[in-house]
Amino acid sequence: MQYILGVDGGGTKTEAIAYDLYGVEIARGYAGLGNIIIDKDIALNNIELSILECTKN
Repeated sequence: MQYILGVDGGGTKTEAIAYDLYGVEIARGYAGLGNIIIDKDIALNNIELSILECTKN
């Protein structure tokens, strides 16, 4: 399956959303803060977690 994945990493949460090639939402994943300026290590981990949650199904 092909899809488009968008990630929004902010100061309080990170959200990943997958869409099919027609723009229909397939799945979402959430994690904690994703702003690398606040804490790079935590942010990168949360970005990865949100993507994994979004793509696990």
